[in-house]
Amino acid sequence: MSPRRLQTWRWFSHRNVARPLLLATALLTTISAVACNAKDHVKSMAEQGLPVPAKFKVIAVGDQAPLYETSTLAGDSVHVGQTNQPVTVMNVWATWCVSCREEMHDLQQLQDDYKTKGVRVLGVSVDESDVARVRKFVEREGLTFSMVHDQEGRVQQLYQVSGIPSTFIIGKDGRILWKSIGNLHGVVDSLKRVLDGAAR
Repeated sequence: MSPRRLQTWRWFSHRNVARPLLLATALLTTISAVACNAKDHVKSMAEQGLPVPAKFKVIAVGDQAPLYETSTLAGDSVHVGQTNQPVTVMNVWATWCVSCREEMHDLQQLQDDYKTKGVRVLGVSVDESDVARVRKFVEREGLTFSMVHDQEGRVQQLYQVSGIPSTFIIGKDGRILWKSIGNLHGVVDSLKRVLDGAAR
């Protein structure tokens, strides 16, 4: 390699590649440290019996579900998180999410199999696009369970949804009985246990 090319390569390596990589690494390390410290701080507060700010609380199974009031594509009012509501399987999804689309017919099957047992299946689309896109998808797929278009993503904030699809089973008492990020694996067995416990 000629001296000129060697000099050019050194300049490119140190200025254009090495420094940005070092900066990116340092930034990621700082973010990770802050996240860990935040988690440790919250854990410490909880262990000491101190109140934890709501924005730091992780919604867990057994917690009261946040109150979520909205309307379906059909114009019906829906309330989630209140008492004296049907057992609800709430699925947060979007039309652009491939795995979300793939499990829509599984949700439809849940609706068909458990509707007579007092179970409500609720799909909540968080598409940022116009409602027409969601409505077109629902009609094309022949979905009959209740569907909501949450363009502002309120459900994601209330239920701390970190990824989609996300599914929650919410009991008649308004408490979260099961939740999953990812596919619906396990939802049927969990729903059966919920209904079995409610029948006793």
